[in-house]
Amino acid sequence: MPVEWTFAGESLQLGGKAVDGTSEIAAADARRQTVTAEAIVDHLRTQPGMILADEVGMGKTYVALAVVASVLASTKRNGDPVVVMVPPGLLGKWRREWQRFKAKCTVAGSFAWMDGRDKVATTPTEFFKLLDDPPAKRARLIFLKTSCFAQGLGDPWIKLAFIRYARSHTKMTEEEHKRIHKWAGELTLQKGKGLGCGSFAAAKSDQFSRGWLKEVSGSIVNG
Repeated sequence: MPVEWTFAGESLQLGGKAVDGTSEIAAADARRQTVTAEAIVDHLRTQPGMILADEVGMGKTYVALAVVASVLASTKRNGDPVVVMVPPGLLGKWRREWQRFKAKCTVAGSFAWMDGRDKVATTPTEFFKLLDDPPAKRARLIFLKTSCFAQGLGDPWIKLAFIRYARSHTKMTEEEHKRIHKWAGELTLQKGKGLGCGSFAAAKSDQFSRGWLKEVSGSIVNG
């Protein structure tokens, strides 16, 4: 089924805007980037992916960000995030490039609604937390490092998230309920550092912890 994505040509100005209002790169290069980004968006409507390959300095990053901006504009109403996966060492660079792209390569005010709604996730827990935010505050653009899930599959909170998802599509036996309830209860009482157990479950009565236990095991934590 084709996705309803369209190129945001009226909101984009590839080539950038210099102080005097002229393009920061040659007009021919700006046109090439625009045509390339538009072709990619058009192809992605009916196929799962594309590979963009070119020499260094030809504007691949900005072509990719033009595609990202087009998808953001096309999905503005549904609130789902666009996820950009990049190598760990380039997370900061891509986020800075997005800010520069938004300032230099978009029509003034056309992406003001994206202010403060781009985030970085380096762990599965951070990623799932961003997805759990209320729609009105949810990040619309998430820069995710490529090794995020490979290194986090052993995280007990990620296991809990997968169980929660699986439970929404299947039914568990009473014995399975008891086992998960016991394990998840111990998890919420752990003391840890960072965005893991300690911050999510600082106390037994924590509302977030209760919510997770209710979702996973179908039971309410006592006491």
